[in-house]
Amino acid sequence: EATALMATVEGILRPASLPAQSRGAIVRTHLLPPGTHAVYERAATNPAESNSAVSYYLQLCETTDDRTRVVAVLFAQIAREPCFDTLRTKEQLGYIVFSHMKRQTGVEAFQVVVQSERAPGAVGERVAAFLASMRPRLADMPDADLARHRAAVAAAFLEKDKNLYGEAARLWQHVAARSYDFGIGPRTAAEVQLVTRDDLLAFYDAHVAPEAAGARRLCVHVVSPAAAAATAAAGASVDDPAARPTVLLRSDDDVAAFKAALPLGRAPVSAAPLADLRRREAAGAAPASRI
Repeated sequence: EATALMATVEGILRPASLPAQSRGAIVRTHLLPPGTHAVYERAATNPAESNSAVSYYLQLCETTDDRTRVVAVLFAQIAREPCFDTLRTKEQLGYIVFSHMKRQTGVEAFQVVVQSERAPGAVGERVAAFLASMRPRLADMPDADLARHRAAVAAAFLEKDKNLYGEAARLWQHVAARSYDFGIGPRTAAEVQLVTRDDLLAFYDAHVAPEAAGARRLCVHVVSPAAAAATAAAGASVDDPAARPTVLLRSDDDVAAFKAALPLGRAPVSAAPLADLRRREAAGAAPASRI
């Protein structure tokens, strides 16, 4: 029935391949050099807005680097609950607090987002302090808890689709990204079982620790009028002085110049030759594996 419906839609829309010049127009991600700590500060557009916002972004690796990606996914799983508990429940920085893995074209990243009435510099300092607290948490975590987090990651990547919309969205993200990596789910679920505590600590020291020399950070501060006025009245900078950013961006021209100097990540790479995927489709192969 679904196949017949698709045939009807294709018969009406008559889709065709994109022209060659359009197929080549793809988005590529700017790569932050190791040691970068850039802060982009901009004013909130709503003059009545009382909240500021902070995005603390750590660029990690290429999507094709399976080993680092899987360790990062496990780290994000471990950090998610204590991030919320520390920054929202205990420190009460704001109503919106979350951390997650962020995938861009060909690049994996870890991101903490906080909306708060406090000045973004102060919030960024608390995010950095939380990340600093993660090392002893990783080092002292009981083996049983580490195994539980591995199992949670595996279960998430092997979870069955609840409906057709969920299945379509899962598959389409790989088509849109032009990676066609439909087997990434079972692969991640298997590989996460091999991640050790030492792997997590090495990953943390290289990519996450606030003092890591090779970490690649981009912090975006959206500053409310109230926060800007309060810091100006106190004679203090909105920026976090303890973070010592290597680059401070305050205007569109600053951002354009910064991006112009950055290398671009490579174009999307197909996980399998498209000809193989077409042969599988023609042969009536089983549905694509879980992500």
